[in-house]
Amino acid sequence: MAQQDWAPIGAKWHYKLGYAFSPNTSFNFFESVGDTILNNQSCRIITRLTDGCTNIGNKAFMYSENNQVFYFNPFTENFSLFYDFNAEAGDSWVVEDWGNNFFVSNYDTTYTVNVLNTDTLVYNGTMLKRMMVHYGNPSQVDTIIEKFGGTTKMFQFEYPVCDDSHDTGLRCYEDPDLGFVSLRNIACNATPTINLKIPKIEVFPTLFTSTISINYENESSIKIFSLTGENHFQKNIPEGKNEINLSHLENGIYFIQLFDNKGHPLIVKKLVKIE
Repeated sequence: MAQQDWAPIGAKWHYKLGYAFSPNTSFNFFESVGDTILNNQSCRIITRLTDGCTNIGNKAFMYSENNQVFYFNPFTENFSLFYDFNAEAGDSWVVEDWGNNFFVSNYDTTYTVNVLNTDTLVYNGTMLKRMMVHYGNPSQVDTIIEKFGGTTKMFQFEYPVCDDSHDTGLRCYEDPDLGFVSLRNIACNATPTINLKIPKIEVFPTLFTSTISINYENESSIKIFSLTGENHFQKNIPEGKNEINLSHLENGIYFIQLFDNKGHPLIVKKLVKIE
């Protein structure tokens, strides 16, 4: 698979923006606007073109090399690893969580990205690597795609400061080479109305001994992975409620990922198998 250029000039990201204390939503818009040199390193300038109130401001500096993406840490004044697209299931890398230096000086300023699974997708005729990952701090599962980056947040270490606004999902990406890609069945800058239908997906119980239930209105498929990314189970399931027998699994922690009938990821949940 050919190495992909990160943030070519003109690249744009549209993220849905949510609020902790309000049901309202808006959107975050980022764009790669030019090149500059920091610490003798040529890098891209990425700006946030919508108002934000977060710990990292409205400008970032990043570059890519050998299938890895690096970002500029303003506290150490050095570039640090952000994404490693060479990683496979079971691999990990460490990211400097410099955003928390705004709040407490003795905070653990790194977190580990653990790769659970990888595959490839084709967008506009271009093959891109997709990684399902687990962040050690804060603890959550996300999907990272070449060129796009994180599909939940633009910057995992970004935290709200004054209005508690936060990215809640990548809607669209575009650049001059790849073209336009929509990752959601909704306009890039749309805000929901009262008539917007949000799919209801139920996975229960998450603490189980032998079986779990999945309730979703459409046909879908599931994959179940261990913490090391090993694939332990996969199955296509019909619409409605389905009972899934997982008694063959050993006790431990797993992740279940649900895909729609076109292979697009819908949700990821943690499962715990006990006696």
